[in-house]
Amino acid sequence: MSGDNVRVVVKQFEDTNAREFRAVMEAYADDVTLTFHGEAGLLRQAASGRAAVGEWFGDWFRQFGPDYRFHIDEARGVDDRVFLIATHSGRGRGSGVPVRETWAYRYTVREGRVSGVELWGGHDARDTALAAAGVQGGRVELVRRGFDAFNDHDLDAVLALYADDVEWRMIGGLADLIGGEVTGRDALGRFFSDWIENLGGGIEVESMFEAGDRVVSIIHLTSAGGSSGAPTTQRLGEVFTFRGSEICAVDNYWNADEALISTGLRL
Repeated sequence: MSGDNVRVVVKQFEDTNAREFRAVMEAYADDVTLTFHGEAGLLRQAASGRAAVGEWFGDWFRQFGPDYRFHIDEARGVDDRVFLIATHSGRGRGSGVPVRETWAYRYTVREGRVSGVELWGGHDARDTALAAAGVQGGRVELVRRGFDAFNDHDLDAVLALYADDVEWRMIGGLADLIGGEVTGRDALGRFFSDWIENLGGGIEVESMFEAGDRVVSIIHLTSAGGSSGAPTTQRLGEVFTFRGSEICAVDNYWNADEALISTGLRL
């Protein structure tokens, strides 16, 4: 159920960026509520009901130019709620002044419709919203910890996250480049060690989504290019499947969007 709810919310953001406002409004329940917390609530009033929430968002969007967009940094489902971090950016419609802010959201989804939206603003919006939502740790944090350990070249910490029988699979162009599959924690350790020794590398996270027992990560992988040694950066998609608290499979996609499509987060 939590994975379905994440898909509902992610699609609403995509429809917003596409200016498909009718689809955005259809995703709301008739009795939807909009609530602001912390710095997000200083100059904004709550709204109740689909019409009032739609009017609020209409007023908000009219302040900005056509380049105004949302980028989802993180999304995870917890029971009937979806916790989400998004950065919105663009320019003021009249002033042309650049705008860029990151907000935290907590969505409540009921029978496939959004029945509640809560927003937090400010530099500590993510941590404040996480505490309010009762979201501690979780699979997103485990994957993020693995990326940090990889960047530190701490392979023991990386491998501790994986099951003994983990399957590390390459999809599409990655299979053509470096082979199709690595099986087992020990073999994966050798794969990572060889990669770091020969290519170096660092990971920068673009977005993370948690849906059911899977976490989807969109990353930028920087490494030394082949014989030239010149640095290269590739945008990749990874789907981590969990068994309990361990990662038991990872599907790596050369085309990052295919990772989102494979999990239903994008059509």
